[in-house]
Amino acid sequence: VYDENQICSTSNSRGYQCPSGFTCTKTDYNPYYNTVGFDNIFYAFLSIFQIITKVGWGEMLYMTSDGTNYFGSFYYILVIIIGNWFILQLIIGVFSNNLVDEIEEEYRVSSQQLIKKSIENFKINNNEISIIVKSNKSIKKNKNNSIFSKINKIINKFVNCKFMIRLRKSKFITSCQKIFNRIMNNNKWDTFMMIVIMVDTISACCINKDSTEKGKKIIDNISKVCVIIFIVEMICKLIMLNPIGYVKQSGYNIIDCIFTILSVIDQFIIASNNGLFVFRILRSLRVLRISKFSKQLQFLFVVVKDSFLKQLCLFIIWIIFVIIFATFGFQLFSGKMNFEDGIPDENFDNIFNSILSIVQLFTTVSWKNIENACVRARGIAFVIIPIIIIIIGSFFLSNILVSIIISSFQNKIMAENENTPNEFKIQVQTLKFLKNTLGGFIDIARDTSFSFSFNNKNRLERRMSQQSNNKTNVKEINYGDELAEQIRRNEKERKLQTINENLKIVEEEIYKGSMELLNEMNEKKKMNDKSKVEKMEELSHQNGLKGLYYKYRLSEFVAFFKKLTESTSYIVIINILIMLSCVILYFDIPKREMTNEGIITVPYDNKTNTIVYILNVLFSIIFVLEFAFEAIAQGLIIDSKAYLRNPLNWIDLSIIIISVIGLYDFANHILVFRVFRLLRIVRLIKLSEDLRIISLAIWKTIPSIVMVMVPFIFYMIIVSIIGLSLFSGDGYTCNDPDPDIKTISNCTGTFYNSDWDREMNRELWGFFAGFDNIFDSLQTAFIIANQEGWPELMYYYMG
Repeated sequence: VYDENQICSTSNSRGYQCPSGFTCTKTDYNPYYNTVGFDNIFYAFLSIFQIITKVGWGEMLYMTSDGTNYFGSFYYILVIIIGNWFILQLIIGVFSNNLVDEIEEEYRVSSQQLIKKSIENFKINNNEISIIVKSNKSIKKNKNNSIFSKINKIINKFVNCKFMIRLRKSKFITSCQKIFNRIMNNNKWDTFMMIVIMVDTISACCINKDSTEKGKKIIDNISKVCVIIFIVEMICKLIMLNPIGYVKQSGYNIIDCIFTILSVIDQFIIASNNGLFVFRILRSLRVLRISKFSKQLQFLFVVVKDSFLKQLCLFIIWIIFVIIFATFGFQLFSGKMNFEDGIPDENFDNIFNSILSIVQLFTTVSWKNIENACVRARGIAFVIIPIIIIIIGSFFLSNILVSIIISSFQNKIMAENENTPNEFKIQVQTLKFLKNTLGGFIDIARDTSFSFSFNNKNRLERRMSQQSNNKTNVKEINYGDELAEQIRRNEKERKLQTINENLKIVEEEIYKGSMELLNEMNEKKKMNDKSKVEKMEELSHQNGLKGLYYKYRLSEFVAFFKKLTESTSYIVIINILIMLSCVILYFDIPKREMTNEGIITVPYDNKTNTIVYILNVLFSIIFVLEFAFEAIAQGLIIDSKAYLRNPLNWIDLSIIIISVIGLYDFANHILVFRVFRLLRIVRLIKLSEDLRIISLAIWKTIPSIVMVMVPFIFYMIIVSIIGLSLFSGDGYTCNDPDPDIKTISNCTGTFYNSDWDREMNRELWGFFAGFDNIFDSLQTAFIIANQEGWPELMYYYMG
């Protein structure tokens, strides 16, 4: 046997070919304990599921290529794009829509209940119907927690006691309040405090395993000075605002107070080396002080705060499922995973290891190891257990969290948009309010046995009296059960018919009003365009450069290029030339071959190089002319819709400049120009309007991405500082396997290495990721945050 783990091909024309003297033979078992393969629908399902979760799919791809050919890679890529990128993301959309629908349904039901309770407040005046409804805030239940109310009473009694009132009214406190108000209520003080917070954060990041005693003392002194400044700030604010005003001014005051108290306990009360575990972690959260100086971070914190209750409920559900699945796995696989090569890290031998394994399945990180262990322990049929856990934990529960965050962002943005309405929105909302109000009234009519129509007061009262008489008659006449049921059905149908008629009238009015508003907007747009032309004609009569410029913009010369650049034939020709210019980029990639002397570059023949150069010159001239035509037609930068006002055109211009510079000989020897020349492919965005829209959307999303990256950076810094505080200098093992060496201090001297057959110096070997300094800690935090290899890190530092 040449290699039991090497997949080979039985065909002589494709796949991996066995060396001479060996023959490719089919075995009875597929790789990874028969969990990977396409021999039947069951194995194919397991393989596709692994590809969708993107765990081990690279190894499967290379095995498929060795067994068949490289075209199999397209199949894997297609499965990932459709299965992981598209179908799994649809789950987020479905959850998000259902969550929003459920919230709207709950709001609608609560609104209807409020209207039913407020029906006695209806007033009918001649031809008008007015509805008195309480504020929407009354829909939310006022939940007064007795504990918090008692705490508030105690605080109010303390603040409003005679001693505190005398103290606040004293001249000393009054003068202090004026002084502190002048000092703290300005931008200079905020800048100073932000600098202090940054210094405190940087000092926390300077911790590393090789720090000397002198360096540690300097860092500790800097932290103490910063803590003293925070204490002074907190005391000054308490004097300036009094305790109740301090709490009510901003939630960040409470956060500052908590962090300051924790820092005092950690720095002055408990020694740093013997500090409690919880204080060492919470001290790292002081980085969050910087968030009060960023509006974007405050917006994100508000969104998280608004969705906190839903997140807490989801977390409880998540914990319940983890415990259920961990108990289930413990009962099934406890004691069954003691294999010949030892017990794997991912096992179910006790409840703690079972919980860790379930969490690993929920994150789908290295879940193939658990799958293989389950198959080895109980058989191939039990592979369904980790698959079910992944579907529930990763595909459903994790995506619900994303849906909650998305819906919270949508609600926040919609609330802000409602607070800043425009003229069109106000008129449309007025019409929709009419429909919603009448719809709610009609729904009530269904329950209270009277209908509504657009009549005057007398007709409405007459109809209501007739209905009440009919109800009385129905009650008085003793019909049989069937006849009474028929009368009730007829009454219900008549009410529904009246409701539908009224709703049709409202819908027609809303449609007419919306169309009128749209027509008004179109007319305004035409008038604006016309007024722009008239304004340009007026400006063209002025003297100087401005008058000349607007005469030029109104000339037939510019009109000709406008017509040219907007013509279909011109757009088609330019797009074809862009595609051809991208095709010849293949010849910009040098061919390289491996020889005994190393890697050498093989140049193309002179004829090919000449043709490529001529085509590059031709394309560069055409693209420069295209830029000139577009600049003439649209204007360069002065007008509101000028060529360079569009971000995509800046990319076009940059690519044209790089293409022109790339024609010179010196550019061929500069890697940057050769790389940026490939950006010509970006010009293919011009081929489609949809591509342009998506590209502009991505461009405009960059500031939002930066805004989201800021809290991510804060998170990375916080967990990195926590890692420095907890694991700095840990994670090292001695290269001597002698079991007697149990501590790092014993890893000195030399030992005999039987593998190398010589003596070696004892050295400390670290893991591939660690927490020795802030940069190593950031790298390790990034690995864990991306859910790549975190189980290996966890088990290594645990053991």
